[in-house]
Amino acid sequence: MTRLPQYSTPDVDAYHISFQNQRAGSRIYGMLAMPSKPGKYPVMLVVPGAGVRPCFPGDFLFSLPQADSAHYAGQGGSQGGGLSIIVGALDPRQGDRRRASRHVRSIRLLP
Repeated sequence: MTRLPQYSTPDVDAYHISFQNQRAGSRIYGMLAMPSKPGKYPVMLVVPGAGVRPCFPGDFLFSLPQADSAHYAGQGGSQGGGLSIIVGALDPRQGDRRRASRHVRSIRLLP
């Protein structure tokens, strides 16, 4: 983790992150933003759109001492929206599935 002062504010610290993927020789890169004030905070995974490969960085996110593992959500746009649904379905730490499934059932594919 490398702090990025140019993207940080007095309230939020921004970092460039890189960690080993499940496949040998493959790394996951991303940005991490978290409040500067000490404490436990909800975890939000934001997955970018098209061109990304599925990844499950939940283990990394939950290894942070600031992570409140009882409050975890994922979101994304375009292909990232689909991947965030997949991550939510496969990761047992992802909130109340009964509540989330109401939203998933409401998704309709356009012709």
